[in-house]
Amino acid sequence: MNILTIGYTAKCLAYTASIVQDAGHGVMSAVGPRKALDLFDTAGADVVLLDRSVPELSKVLLAKRMKQLKPEIPMIVVIGPDTERKAFPDGCIFASEDRKGLLKSVTELQPKA
Repeated sequence: MNILTIGYTAKCLAYTASIVQDAGHGVMSAVGPRKALDLFDTAGADVVLLDRSVPELSKVLLAKRMKQLKPEIPMIVVIGPDTERKAFPDGCIFASEDRKGLLKSVTELQPKA
């Protein structure tokens, strides 16, 4: 499975990428929404993992734009404890989630063949 990870810091993305790569998934990373949209449109992601470091308004707008482009691609949003979960319908995980929780969320959204 190919996972597109999106955030605003390379350090955070590297950590997330290491988790999903260790589980055998392919990873593409984008720092910022513009690069994220470019990769999303061209790279063939199976699942999107949007980090909470993206500012809230931009995160919501980016998620909505991606869903308009490819509604079939599931999206997991890493959120803080004060974020409204229903704004992200495919899935949310809390930033405090451990590696196992992150991988479980990604696997549950894997498209069925």
